[in-house]
Amino acid sequence: MLSVAELLDGADATDAGIARVFERVRDIPFTFAAHNDADTLLAFGAGTCAPKHALLARLYAQLGLETRFVYVAFRFDDMPGEFPAKLRSALHDGVVRAHAALTVRRAHGWIDIDATFDQPLGASGFIVTLGWDGRTSMPLVVNPLARVESALPPENEEQLLGITHRTGFPHAVVQELNAWLQKLRADTHARGAGSLRR
Repeated sequence: MLSVAELLDGADATDAGIARVFERVRDIPFTFAAHNDADTLLAFGAGTCAPKHALLARLYAQLGLETRFVYVAFRFDDMPGEFPAKLRSALHDGVVRAHAALTVRRAHGWIDIDATFDQPLGASGFIVTLGWDGRTSMPLVVNPLARVESALPPENEEQLLGITHRTGFPHAVVQELNAWLQKLRADTHARGAGSLRR
């Protein structure tokens, strides 16, 4: 089980401290799961973009930083990264879904942060920001079709984006996706750092 104290250990509101907290949340394994809150993420130890950014917002608030959620509409068909061929037809379905990220106020303005994918997933071409300086915007991991910023937590993302259709994947697809993500991590660790992308 992860703890807030552990994730904030040695961190402060400096550029280096902000980057350190980002890296710790980024490297919580991404997995397709139903939860979108920080507490369940801490207990479960893995999750999607929504709980990871809910947690990051909580941690940054404890450092005295102002944040807003960034909600974007996207399609899996258009996002960077390579899914296995046998899963592509299930994922590349044209359905508009919601993605959560974060924007943080720094002295010079608001910057975008996206901690969705953990480092090993960069081996499949997913956007993983490495060596972040703590003060500049980073790329989002999806190609946005629409964008909304809000203080409302992730359970409101689809409503804020006007998404009213079903966006979930069948349970069997989710299981297959998560098994593939675990194998990708294992293979990347076996090869060393693997091929990572910024």
